[in-house]
Amino acid sequence: MGNVGGSRSAKHTDDFKRLLVAQSRADGVSVPMVSKRHGVSAGQIYAWRGDARFQPAALGAGAFSPGSTGFGGGDSTRYDTK
Repeated sequence: MGNVGGSRSAKHTDDFKRLLVAQSRADGVSVPMVSKRHGVSAGQIYAWRGDARFQPAALGAGAFSPGSTGFGGGDSTRYDTK
């Protein structure tokens, strides 16, 4: 088919791409499964999986991350046991 008039507009929105990447990373789901479900080539989904723009959002404020205690408040008081 091709692009009419030389236009190169995006066929899919960034949100749609993020959705397919997230679905393809779910337990028990494969890229070909997502590809068939949405009519997008598996190769295209693999390309989106490798693109940083379509990865899950970074940890937000208050989320647990390595090095955090998991307890809120940000209190850095130390208690010496000497």
